[in-house]
Amino acid sequence: MSEQWTADDVLRKSREWVSPWYPPTARHVVVGDYELYVQDAGATLMTHHGDRPDRNSIAGALRAARQSDADTLTVTLGAERAGEEPSSTDLAKFGDAEHVGTTDVLAFDLAEFDPADVPVPARIGVDAVGTLEQFADYERTSAQAWGYPEPTDEAIRTGFEKLTPGWFVAYREDAPTGTGGYSLVGAVAGFAAS
Repeated sequence: MSEQWTADDVLRKSREWVSPWYPPTARHVVVGDYELYVQDAGATLMTHHGDRPDRNSIAGALRAARQSDADTLTVTLGAERAGEEPSSTDLAKFGDAEHVGTTDVLAFDLAEFDPADVPVPARIGVDAVGTLEQFADYERTSAQAWGYPEPTDEAIRTGFEKLTPGWFVAYREDAPTGTGGYSLVGAVAGFAAS
């Protein structure tokens, strides 16, 4: 039996996880302690000092985005408390900031997980990405889900050369319909899906 985690424990672990994914059509930029990707004229902050951004890193991230020739900056912040939403006072500190959405954080103890207990329709399959064709399916499906331009064949080949374990693509009747991936932070697998 594994230890019981509180909602605060789950949020803390969520804040520690940083997704390494960015669109293959984006420009990957490091400015000082900030890591961003720039798609068209919009920058997305990935990490600050290698950690998930927090409210104290936004001013520097704005400077880094400007140095990267971006007109906008998107930042995903981890909630400090369960159910927390940014207040208008918080947003006002950053000028033209707007709250775009809130992401749910879910946690599940894998010590008690049996994949056989999950009902999966016969028409659905999930494959670990291991071939160039699967990687192309992954990137094109992700682009549709996130609203990015479809990657070129060259961008797909370049991305495939950097492939690491932990990428998955879901198929429904052989058509790619979803993607997901994980990376490990200690004993925790951080997983994101589209």
